[in-house]
Amino acid sequence: MRFTLPYFNGRRPQSEKKVPFKVLKPLVLSNRVSHKGTDIPGKGCLHELTILLTCLREKEFNNFDCTKELASFEQCNKKFAKLSRDMKTLRSQTMPVPNSKVHSSKQISHLLNLFPTQ
Repeated sequence: MRFTLPYFNGRRPQSEKKVPFKVLKPLVLSNRVSHKGTDIPGKGCLHELTILLTCLREKEFNNFDCTKELASFEQCNKKFAKLSRDMKTLRSQTMPVPNSKVHSSKQISHLLNLFPTQ
């Protein structure tokens, strides 16, 4: 069988000698971490709010006809407020919780400050 040109059209790996590694900054861990996590998951009660507003528009803004939707929105709002309070207390803790798999940026910064890099 004869190999033709289309079989050899693939890319070949580039040699490391052709592209040398340039060190722009020292490869050292910083002593702190910036906060880039999400604060509160989700968009709150956006779905319940749209259902409530649709019901109010259909019933000509008579809130006595939309009691079920209003109760659903209030229940979701209470749950969201509790979740945001819990997240705020978790973010305020600086000491890491033992056996926890999720850490805030403050807790990771605290751990990195225990063993600073020179």
